[in-house]
Amino acid sequence: DTRTEAHLVEHLLFGRWKDRTRIVATHRLEHLHRFDRIVVLDAGRIEAVGTYTELLERSERFRAFIAEHRRAHASPPTPSPAETAVPSTTSTTNGTLSQDEDRAVGVVKASLFWYYVRMFGGEKPLATAAILAAMVLLGVAIVALPMLQSLWLAQGTAQTDWRALLGVYAALGIGTLAAQYAERRVWMERALVASKRIHQRMLRAVLHAPLRFFDTTPSGRILNRFARDTQAIDDELAWNFESAIRSFAAMVGTLVLIAATAPIVLLIAAPALVVYYRIQRDYRRVAREAKRFESIARSPRYVLFKETLHGLLTIRAFGKQGVFLERFATAMRSYLRMYWSNILINRWFSARAPLISSVIALVTVVVLVLAVQAGTISTGVAGVVLTYTITFWGNHNWCVRAFSEVESRMTSLERVHALGSVEPEPPVRCTPALPADAPWIDSSPAVGASIEIDGVWVRYSPQLPWVLEDLSFRIEPGMHVGIVGRTGSGKTTLFQTLFRFVEPERGRVLIGGVDHCRIPLERLRSAISVVPQDPVLLLGTVRSNLDRWGRFTDRELWQVLEKVTLSETIVELGGLDAPIGEHGGNFSQGQRQLLCLARALLVGAPIIVLDEATASIDVLSDTAIRQTLAQHCRGKTVLTIAHRPASVADADLVIELEHGHITRIGSPNGSIMPGQAEGAFGTPGAKAASPTDATA
Repeated sequence: DTRTEAHLVEHLLFGRWKDRTRIVATHRLEHLHRFDRIVVLDAGRIEAVGTYTELLERSERFRAFIAEHRRAHASPPTPSPAETAVPSTTSTTNGTLSQDEDRAVGVVKASLFWYYVRMFGGEKPLATAAILAAMVLLGVAIVALPMLQSLWLAQGTAQTDWRALLGVYAALGIGTLAAQYAERRVWMERALVASKRIHQRMLRAVLHAPLRFFDTTPSGRILNRFARDTQAIDDELAWNFESAIRSFAAMVGTLVLIAATAPIVLLIAAPALVVYYRIQRDYRRVAREAKRFESIARSPRYVLFKETLHGLLTIRAFGKQGVFLERFATAMRSYLRMYWSNILINRWFSARAPLISSVIALVTVVVLVLAVQAGTISTGVAGVVLTYTITFWGNHNWCVRAFSEVESRMTSLERVHALGSVEPEPPVRCTPALPADAPWIDSSPAVGASIEIDGVWVRYSPQLPWVLEDLSFRIEPGMHVGIVGRTGSGKTTLFQTLFRFVEPERGRVLIGGVDHCRIPLERLRSAISVVPQDPVLLLGTVRSNLDRWGRFTDRELWQVLEKVTLSETIVELGGLDAPIGEHGGNFSQGQRQLLCLARALLVGAPIIVLDEATASIDVLSDTAIRQTLAQHCRGKTVLTIAHRPASVADADLVIELEHGHITRIGSPNGSIMPGQAEGAFGTPGAKAASPTDATA
């Protein structure tokens, strides 16, 4: 705003920095006469260099800039002190803007396992049950068929018909291969389906999340869950889940075989199972928490890397590369400590489990040898039992490890599921909702809509101070309204309230005579075009950024580009199919803003909101934009946030905000609006506590 600009010029540019070389790129011309040298650029070339006086004599383009600037500021558009004045108050409640990353504690909930299993199935319960039953049967088959094959070979050694012996053995072998192939294929396909459905749920939740969620959640944290956590679900969780179930099935099958042929081995295994239980219990509890800490320690790396890339120019300009390298190294060391802890915990289990299984296997071998000598079991059956007894402990080790890995990877699903459970913006916030076929302002897009703010109180979170306090005013249909005020006065918050990006805690907002909390979000936001303070362009072409849904002809696109004085620039770049880089990086800040304005004009919504849309545009382009709004938005309701007085010179009404209160309401020429003294625009957040307040 103007006062902040003057403060910076006096106390910084010509104050603390008066003995330094200062290079300022600016569209603001108020203090230009104080600079030692002025460089005038045009189309990438230096047109003139000199002092303020010299350029007025030599440069035609510079004279045009100054003449337009003087004309726009000939009559100050700020309301006079005689207009409505309201004392302001400031809230000093302390609060936090961001939140620490959430972390579950303790055992992974059984409902999360069931959620993952349900994702394997189809959309219908019967399809899910059929798929899960097929997976269970295939799991039993790949364990039972090899056992039957071994038992058949052990029992069939006395047979003389070797053809039948080999035939059955081969058939069981082919059946085993077929079962393993089918089981592996079903697991892979259903794991892909589950991962896709989990990712779609998370993406849908993020795209429909309230804006407050993105204010409190660093983008690196979201990226971490979409990247590493999703990769853990796609790759590691499905494989570990299958390994755990297969090892468990093999272990149960081996126990059944041992119980049927040599039950004495179970008496030896019982004490070992108790020891195993205690070891795996301690291992799983620590490994699960260590994995959670590792996942949390990964997020700061993404956050810092993204911040570094965005601020690379500033970092290099100030020579702070070493500082950011050290910050990244610190974040990396923190992550590596968590990662190394996971490896040490894994080795701890690997060093203890095989010792127990080796001792038990040795005792089992001795018992089986004695049993064969005593003649209680045959040699072939003893060999089969011995083989499966040894593999039993291997399967048991792997089952414990795989299930522990499943629990560790389930922490990734836990985090993804939490992100997918973010509450979306409600389509309507109060009842009765506006019926879909009810007439509203979008039925006549050429005509603007009335906007009434009635006693609105807004803050971004219960622990944060109020941003808007008891705000009340009315805007008639088709009016052009300027919203002015110092930085932090609540101007942008007011616009966010119109779009329901933030909901008022008290009061109401009426648009077209309807409480906007009753209007479905899609219908509400399609009726309001916005040109944001930070221009947003997407990777693609000029055409795709202007017309995302292909609703308009090339003629209409060129017409709107001419309105915002960008047609010649787009022609030079290659036309409507000219590429636009990431975040519009191949366009200047002002050009990106003009493209956003063209997009808003193209939609033809009855309400247009400009949030400091001309801040990065020179004075001549600013004039062209004002003329465009005056000529092509006649009859529409236009709300403009402005720091530059000329931007609201053509407004029908100017509203000045300070600390969330309305301090003045009036026309740009300083006159009081008709009916203002009688409160036609409401009492702006004041109580009649004094004669001055009562008069206001």
